[in-house]
Amino acid sequence: MPVITGAAILWSNVARGITASVALAGLIYAVATDRARRPNCTPWQVHQIAPMPRDLNADRGLLLKINYDLSFDASPTWADVGFEFVGQGVGVNDALPLSVTRYQDIRSYELTSSLGSAPKDGRWSGLWPHDVVASHITLPAIAPRVECFGIGGEDVWWRYASTATDAIAPGTRSTWLALLVPDGCRQLQVVAHAGYDLGARNPDGLRPYTRKDAFLVELPADPDAEPVPAQTLFSRPGAKPRVFVSYAHESPAHKQSVAELCALLHDHGVDVRVDVEGLHLRRNWNIWTNQQITDADFIIIVASPAYRAADLGALQPDVNRGVQSELDRIVDRMHANRVEWIPKILPVVLPGRSIDEIPLTFLPRIADYYLVEYFRPKGAASLLAVLDAARHKPPTL
Repeated sequence: MPVITGAAILWSNVARGITASVALAGLIYAVATDRARRPNCTPWQVHQIAPMPRDLNADRGLLLKINYDLSFDASPTWADVGFEFVGQGVGVNDALPLSVTRYQDIRSYELTSSLGSAPKDGRWSGLWPHDVVASHITLPAIAPRVECFGIGGEDVWWRYASTATDAIAPGTRSTWLALLVPDGCRQLQVVAHAGYDLGARNPDGLRPYTRKDAFLVELPADPDAEPVPAQTLFSRPGAKPRVFVSYAHESPAHKQSVAELCALLHDHGVDVRVDVEGLHLRRNWNIWTNQQITDADFIIIVASPAYRAADLGALQPDVNRGVQSELDRIVDRMHANRVEWIPKILPVVLPGRSIDEIPLTFLPRIADYYLVEYFRPKGAASLLAVLDAARHKPPTL
């Protein structure tokens, strides 16, 4: 089961004590009364679509089930709940429910060969294995009125509207999405948004309000993806530019992400120097580190909590000694010649990391940083553009 972090949004009319909220991944906040509670709400379910239809022009397909709660102190005329998949080339291919204008009993669907959804007629189509979710998509009973918008783009949302006879009922809603995802994408960067309107009952001077919240959804491993071998050679002696990658040895997942970054740069023709190479020989790490920093055309600073903590002096001397040593030397060079060294230092934010994890010394908010959205050239376009420009720069006489 994937984990969602920081997934709570709400909208409220604090002045008049009117609140409405949507709970994602089991967490709901009611700011107007400064209280928190945890309803029964299942996290997002993420299912790999396999095998992918051959005639579909996409690297990877995912089927998502999203559960959230609607809770109102005053019944709105309409309420919107939506999800935007930010900057990764993710596309919403289909969604359920699509349009509900009258009461709809519990209903089953299955994916089509184009990754749309079609009601099941009680027979197995044979398109998907019988035991996979793509063959058994179930929607609970739905009361009108519900409309879905945004299919074909990166932002999808549902509008729940009251009718002449029925208000919007509070409670849990279940929705499904079929997503097309680029190869190499390991996390979905999601912005959830919600809004509502009380219509004629809206207090004077107040208008509909929408609030957003960003979070990450971990994706299951792509069964067709090949992990980066631990002993991959990333260096290309003589190639340009030469890049030294400085990072903190934190979790295995973080080190694997750094290895994937190095593999991406290597495949792009970059001479990558990183501390996982040449470990079959005894090494003087003091000399090696000095050489890499001195000879590099660029130094990549991989943002992470431990790297930020090292910069703040919050690490114990015997914790993450390597990154503390590298940080001291890089900062010393930058202090000696800021004009030369600030352009050489490239803070990089990997998938799942944050700009707030870039060490303050490297100016995360007043100088450029480079977001790697996923480990393909398109996902690291801004970083590769800097390296490509240096490759074609004429040598200084």
